[in-house]
Amino acid sequence: MTLTFADGQQQELRLLITKLHPSAPVVLGFSWLCSTNPHVDWPSLTLCLNRDNPTDSGLVPFHVSPPSENSETTINQPQTPLQLRSRSAQLFVIYVRLGGSLKVLPALVDSGTSSVFVSNQLDL
Repeated sequence: MTLTFADGQQQELRLLITKLHPSAPVVLGFSWLCSTNPHVDWPSLTLCLNRDNPTDSGLVPFHVSPPSENSETTINQPQTPLQLRSRSAQLFVIYVRLGGSLKVLPALVDSGTSSVFVSNQLDL
């Protein structure tokens, strides 16, 4: 699939399908992170895709409450091939400005591992 951004930039993506946590419709895969090489500021949970002008990227941090040690997220719905369990999943939101308008990308950060990666359609 070819993803075209508002500024005309294009990126080839390979999409794999699985069930996601309801609050996080997108997973940023390792191969995409390696090829895109965005600037990530972990303390503020911001991701900058605009390498030319990072101060005008439109990416805004979202407050995250750390999970308790006993917290667990379970996804086990009918027709789900695998049950996903996470003891440290954290939800945050990435605000992206492309072509003048803000788009919200909720994301789930999980320290667990998964052999199945997913990408939903992004309406950028």
